[in-house]
Amino acid sequence: MGTEKEFKVGVDLFHEDTLPHVGVVREEVCLEGCEARPCAAVCPAGVFRLVADPLGDGATSPGRLSGVLVEYRRCLECGACLLCCPRDNVFFDYPRSGFGIIHRFG
Repeated sequence: MGTEKEFKVGVDLFHEDTLPHVGVVREEVCLEGCEARPCAAVCPAGVFRLVADPLGDGATSPGRLSGVLVEYRRCLECGACLLCCPRDNVFFDYPRSGFGIIHRFG
């Protein structure tokens, strides 16, 4: 059995847009200038994921990142990522009319 949050999100509807409404402005700022990376920790939907830097032998280098994966289609439109970014490197806007999340419970 899942958590209460998983249940509530599970009954929401998502109308996917082809245009991203949330993401990072400059990826290199996240990779080189931000060690805290709060966007990945604070997002309740897991929109921001950090991608490990693979080495030639298939291993990963501890602490090194090769990118930030932004899955904007999962966004719950709470704006937490925008508020917590210490480098002002997140862009956020609500999706176009008719797209995004439709909350159906609580």
